[in-house]
Amino acid sequence: MQRLPRDFGQGHGASRSDTGMLLASPIAAADQRKGAAVASIGVALATMGLKYLAYAASGSVALYSDALESVVNLITAAVALYTIHVSAQPADRRHQFGHHKAEYFSAVLEGVLIVVAALLILREAYDALMRVSISGLMDEAVTAEVLRLIRHVIATNAEGAIEAHDVKTRTAGRATFIEFHLVVPGTMTVATSHRICDRIEQALQAAVRDAEVLIHVEPEEEAKAAGVPVV
Repeated sequence: MQRLPRDFGQGHGASRSDTGMLLASPIAAADQRKGAAVASIGVALATMGLKYLAYAASGSVALYSDALESVVNLITAAVALYTIHVSAQPADRRHQFGHHKAEYFSAVLEGVLIVVAALLILREAYDALMRVSISGLMDEAVTAEVLRLIRHVIATNAEGAIEAHDVKTRTAGRATFIEFHLVVPGTMTVATSHRICDRIEQALQAAVRDAEVLIHVEPEEEAKAAGVPVV
């Protein structure tokens, strides 16, 4: 009668244990990947929100491109989470070798989204460049609303002067150039008129972003009926 080796049962038991560890390892790895994908979604959401708020406040094309990049990161992280879930599913009748290749789809989608985001960034940059170039070449004036603000600021900060006239504006990039003539009494000293000009300039720069102000001081005989009355 043939006898089996003493370690036969032990070896057989070790094989079952090793098999259990092999089965558990892919599950644990999938759980780790899911956790990383969920964390990526949270980070992408927070980053996208901050960048979009910064873009909305500044209108910067650079921040717009950063915000689009965060959108791409958010979508790819969400798709990665789903594909990780699919790839962890056991084999079935239609997919007898499992669903491991599902994760490749997230990589393909990320590449497509990067190209789309790049095209959107190029379009936004082109539009911004054209707006700035056309406005700069044509010395485009500010809008009627901004002009009303400028005239109001001049009127309420020119105490001591008589009136202001020939208010002209133009834009170049982000800068707004404001030029006008300020009429003061003929007996006013240069120092006093200079203080008035400084006060108006500071008020305009506070009211209009990136304002560059040029004021021509004139004696009272240069006053015009259509000028800005001083409060």
